[in-house]
Amino acid sequence: MKKKWLIGIVLLCSVAFWILSLQIFWFEPYTVYGVLAAFIMIGVSLILFRGYKYEIDRKWGILVIPFLISAFIVHYPYNAGFVLLVIGFLLVASLPRVYVWLGFAVSGLILTIQAGALSIYHLVIPSGHDALFVSYIVYPLLKIFGFASSFQEGTIFIQRGGDVFPFPTTWDTLGVYPFILVFFPVLLYVLLSSDTINQAVKRAAGFSLLSLVYLLLRYIVLLHIYFTGDLGMEALSTFRNIFFSPLWLFVTFIPFVVLLLFVYTFSVDIEFPAFKIKKRLAILSAVFFVSAFLIFGSVLFYEEGTKKQGRVLVGEIHSAWEPSSLILDKAWYGSESTYNAYSMIEWFKVTYDVDRVMSPAYVDWVPGENISKTEPDVISDEITAEILKNYDILVLKTPTMYTEGEAAAITDFIRNGGGLFVIGDHSNFCGTSTALNQITGQFGITFEFDSVNTAEGRLSIYERGRITHPSAKYMPYFDFLTSCSIKGPLTVGRVIPGYALHAEPGEYASTGFFRETRRDLPILATDRDWGIFHQCVAAECGKGRIVAFADSTTISNFRIFFGGSDAMAIGSMEWLNYMNKYSYVPKLFFIGGIVLAGVGVFLFGEYERKMRIGILIIAVSAIGLGSSLAVTAFSPEVYEDIPAMYYDWENTVCFDGEHSSEIVDSGNKEGEYSVFLIWTQRVGLVPSIENSLEKCVEKGKTIIIIDPVTKNFSQEDINLLKEHIEKGGNVLMMVDQSRVLGLNLIAEFGLEIENVMRQQDAEEEEEGPFVPWGPSVKGGEALKTVGDRVILARVSYGKGYFVLCTISNVFRNGFRGQPGYMGYNGTDPDALGEGEKEITWEVYNLEYEIFEKILQ
Repeated sequence: MKKKWLIGIVLLCSVAFWILSLQIFWFEPYTVYGVLAAFIMIGVSLILFRGYKYEIDRKWGILVIPFLISAFIVHYPYNAGFVLLVIGFLLVASLPRVYVWLGFAVSGLILTIQAGALSIYHLVIPSGHDALFVSYIVYPLLKIFGFASSFQEGTIFIQRGGDVFPFPTTWDTLGVYPFILVFFPVLLYVLLSSDTINQAVKRAAGFSLLSLVYLLLRYIVLLHIYFTGDLGMEALSTFRNIFFSPLWLFVTFIPFVVLLLFVYTFSVDIEFPAFKIKKRLAILSAVFFVSAFLIFGSVLFYEEGTKKQGRVLVGEIHSAWEPSSLILDKAWYGSESTYNAYSMIEWFKVTYDVDRVMSPAYVDWVPGENISKTEPDVISDEITAEILKNYDILVLKTPTMYTEGEAAAITDFIRNGGGLFVIGDHSNFCGTSTALNQITGQFGITFEFDSVNTAEGRLSIYERGRITHPSAKYMPYFDFLTSCSIKGPLTVGRVIPGYALHAEPGEYASTGFFRETRRDLPILATDRDWGIFHQCVAAECGKGRIVAFADSTTISNFRIFFGGSDAMAIGSMEWLNYMNKYSYVPKLFFIGGIVLAGVGVFLFGEYERKMRIGILIIAVSAIGLGSSLAVTAFSPEVYEDIPAMYYDWENTVCFDGEHSSEIVDSGNKEGEYSVFLIWTQRVGLVPSIENSLEKCVEKGKTIIIIDPVTKNFSQEDINLLKEHIEKGGNVLMMVDQSRVLGLNLIAEFGLEIENVMRQQDAEEEEEGPFVPWGPSVKGGEALKTVGDRVILARVSYGKGYFVLCTISNVFRNGFRGQPGYMGYNGTDPDALGEGEKEITWEVYNLEYEIFEKILQ
């Protein structure tokens, strides 16, 4: 009896380990507490097997090899089970007669089984949060338990006081995440401890029914707890805590484990066969190895395909939002000038042959004063098959509705080998999700009518994991500005799976389709989804390919070249420029893997019951090795930045992110020079932020170093920059009085910085951006002076220039020196007051002069 309860503690600790270690509903994992739970699990396991009389052939220590390979390839925490199995079988090899190895091996086995269950969860849940059919069971139970409720189209409405709360049943609110952590290990034990197949089926059915009953009752109890609490301003946080906090997820499954301990008799008897290479065991191991390799390969296999010609058509006929047809230049300002996709499409022209298709009305359209439009490459009322036959990739951005003929032509284009890059936005803004679903829905991909942010309500950040999609190979991270969620088939490629998020339905009474007018209502706490969501997916459809992305704001002129947007866009275009040749391979892999798994289960069933857990450990070693090798074999090679081949060296401006202060917003860090960076696009340049000077030199003619405060320049750095300038490159270094590092670099070009003091008898007046006191350049060719102060100087070196600017503070975001004078990305100087207008134009024109004249 005592051992039974120890088994329960081991199982609960394993559940706690995963709940505390993973970012499913909470952005920050409780890693330390998760590790503590794992140590408790191991300790209890050692107590469980203390004094256990069992001798294993030390030669079984050979299993360390497959477990070690799996532990090395699979990342934490999913490799935790393999790590414990490695320790266990190292002990087998050294101390086979000591029971300690069993504690590690059994703990590792449980964690490994749970990791496999979580792999299924991660694959299924992003495209299937809704558990609508369960609502049909829950609703009558709520009536029985006295809830005032109604039911419509799969959603339960619960009345409390004068409010009616919509409660769509989801797998997340049901608690499926912690449930599978208990269900799968126990189900496997129930099957292994059965004497016959018939008995195994009956016991599995009984256990599944018992589990379903518990899930439903737990859900009803949580609903009761929620509705008996205070549902005022804290309704949302209360809902989140009760249904998704680690504490509640763990505590509410303790009764389930206790129930199982009363219902089932758990034995700790484990036997291994003698160490002999018997034919049946060898075949079983080989079958499970190949099966796991094929099944995981079916998910991870992405063929390179046949490269196409790179002919791109951008659909502008329906682009009411995020058009690319209006030119970003020095004449047009305001929010609309940067809130469009012009820069992205122009950048694509470096690598691809890009055309825009416009409607006939566009030809005669006059966009407005100071606004220039691009010339149409193709003029048509519709996107037709006749047009598409001349192209390899079609780009569709936040469009209005398509005609049936257009939808059919685009669908055929994809199936016949075309690539489709579709870009949507949150909450069906302007009907864009509805329009895009006309096309992508034909392939099982739908843009949902919601807005997705972190569970705390902040903008979400994606960090690339070990397993990724080829279109994300240049994208180590991505900063979102609010996307919608995307649903797709289980075979869809996970380009950006977002974790610890919540999806909030749109509100069409508000301008941005966000819930702005009724955000604080308690009834709006219960109708959203939580957990893992697709924010960008890819699919192979016949010979063609689709990439569907859900946050159009990030491709705007003011964001396309940082935050991961450029890496997402160019990686997607690269993948779409290939045609599938072996699209049937994943299906063959999956079918073959399932068939072999069936063979393995049959062979497994031939062993005596007392031997099955021992054989299971051997099988797990084969499955772990097969799946981890599949990860190695089929995962694409990943990079930390975009290759230089996607840039025109002459027209690229590289911002040195290695030495400079924060240039742009990144994650939770606030940048200071984003407007300065964006404005380089107004003079026809492409900005790029690089993490090393080597990458700067490789990609761009001009290198910008702003406020070098993170580290000084090594001699290797200096030599690299001197060689770059000597060959025709340029370096612009910008500093101010309070931020001066890199004096050794400045000195290499014969320059110094001296401080010009403010005269005591100077007239008291409002300071502007250019004042005659502060840091001044000594040496070189003085290009701009204010009084006796040199604020801009140039040194010719070989074929290029080194330029030093001592007023970096002027070029920071903000107005009137708070903290800078560049404004923000939507600033229109002509809309400002007379004084600010004059100052802003002076600062802007100085930046343009630097790039168009001084650095040429």
